[in-house]
Amino acid sequence: MRDKRGEWNRIAAEYDLKIVRGDFFRKNILDSALLKYFKNIKNRSVLDLGCGQGYFSEILSTLGAHVTGIDISENLIAIAKKNKNINFFIGDIEDALPFEDNSFDIVVSNMVFMDLENPERAIKEVIRVLKKNGLFIVSILHPIFTSGSIYKSIKDKICLQDPSFLLKKYKSKKKIGWNILDTTHTTTVFHRPIEYYINLFSSHNIFISNIEECVLPETFNENGFYRTLHHTPMFLIIEGIINK
Repeated sequence: MRDKRGEWNRIAAEYDLKIVRGDFFRKNILDSALLKYFKNIKNRSVLDLGCGQGYFSEILSTLGAHVTGIDISENLIAIAKKNKNINFFIGDIEDALPFEDNSFDIVVSNMVFMDLENPERAIKEVIRVLKKNGLFIVSILHPIFTSGSIYKSIKDKICLQDPSFLLKKYKSKKKIGWNILDTTHTTTVFHRPIEYYINLFSSHNIFISNIEECVLPETFNENGFYRTLHHTPMFLIIEGIINK
């Protein structure tokens, strides 16, 4: 049986070090893309669902939001609680959340839903704790990255061409062991195609107001992999409005 709490507790210190102080791709692709959805959040209530060590919670707090974070890993929450301006809770977001109905203006789940075995359970709780017309914003690793691998053919090597991605069974759901940024322990990621997430939102009466496939700005041109990321999305963002 999967020990999801143990998976994240084992890599908590490494994850904090690499995400906060060393993750080039989040800083230069995901963060700037995601923050466009949080332009007017001063004094608004925000739930950071699967907040980890509070990295994104802290960013939102500095923008004036009233932020609450929840995560399954007590080790990550212990790191998060160093920020005294945010309320952090330990909890499994695939179970009942410890919050009242209609508690939040916005729920954000940043790089979490691809780690959930039962996203359907989580999304029902999201709807419950969000206010009417509240926003639900999800970012995940783009399914391209969980369905294939970087590939460079012999011809590409000879002609000094940039690499591409070789996709395998993109439409098939599967469970993958993943070493985030080369962490020493493996966590579990679930590959699902984009249509899965679109159908997950729509089947729960969530109006999808935006979908964004995030690429690396062309100012970063140092190597072939970076140039490939100019047109190959690394992250996916979905914004939905709660109808209830």
